[in-house]
Amino acid sequence: MEWEAYSISLNISLAGAGKTILASTAINYLSSWKFSTTALTFVYCRYDDERTALGLLLSMIRQMVEDHHLVAYRIVKPIFEDKQLKKGTLELEDAVFLYTSLLKPFQIRRAVIDGLDELVNSEKEKLLGVLKALPVQLLIFSRPLPLFERYLPSVTFLSIEAQNEDITKMVIAAIHSDRDLCEITGKKPGIVEEIASKVQAKSRGM
Repeated sequence: MEWEAYSISLNISLAGAGKTILASTAINYLSSWKFSTTALTFVYCRYDDERTALGLLLSMIRQMVEDHHLVAYRIVKPIFEDKQLKKGTLELEDAVFLYTSLLKPFQIRRAVIDGLDELVNSEKEKLLGVLKALPVQLLIFSRPLPLFERYLPSVTFLSIEAQNEDITKMVIAAIHSDRDLCEITGKKPGIVEEIASKVQAKSRGM
């Protein structure tokens, strides 16, 4: 699917179903197409990290500064000096303004967010409230969230679910590609299918 004019949320129903692997693959692919006119930032959310909307935005700001320091310096410098002079810290509103300002010089602006559902509810709402106003194309990997419809009604939703047949085919293919396993299982008719069936049952779709 062309990702030129859309913001997309990939809804993946089960925990451990591969959101982060898909997100990392997408980030690696998009990174290979980065040009001087492209801004790409990304964040990974984990339930045990206690990450905040502000912290995630600051992470994306840092990436912009590291990747585009010549452009970023003139934007960040006056804000940094002002905060330093007043001995203040960046609040969420400041971070939104700074991140938006850093994005504006670029023709293509993309952000990938993995595991949005892992944030606590209050931080989810804050981040979604910020994302809806940002001039950026979004790719979000998350379990389905009712909040999406409230904050991002124009987003295209794609649902990804592992099918039992996919898991069975993967296990059978893995066994057939391993010479030692082929030799062991080849002596017992039906054993490959039995192993695949047991793996599929244990996986619960993950």
